[in-house]
Amino acid sequence: MSEPEVLEEQNFPRAGLFRRLAALIYDMFLVAAIWMLLGFIFQQIFGIENQVIDGRVMTDPVADNLLFILMILSCFTFYSWFWMRSGQTLGMLAWRIRVKSIEEGKINFTQALVRFLAHGLHSSC
Repeated sequence: MSEPEVLEEQNFPRAGLFRRLAALIYDMFLVAAIWMLLGFIFQQIFGIENQVIDGRVMTDPVADNLLFILMILSCFTFYSWFWMRSGQTLGMLAWRIRVKSIEEGKINFTQALVRFLAHGLHSSC
């Protein structure tokens, strides 16, 4: 790296853990609202009825898996849209955190996908 690039890279302050977690909580509320809307629309379109058999709720496994995939896709769409568009989700905007690529400024689709998958793998442990 040349001298100006190193200086430019050092001008970005790193966000602390508290600010990152606070932004994540803000975004979790937004994603939960999207999931509620998605579930409502899914229920209206497919009209799936659950059954109670022997005190256990029985649901359609195909519908459950389809809804789960839609939830993951909607979450990825939420984060990648904001990251690629402005570098900030609404929670990140409130806490003045921004995602930037060193080369281009805004991150591209591949970088957003890697960030999302890395977070998913990290959260599953």
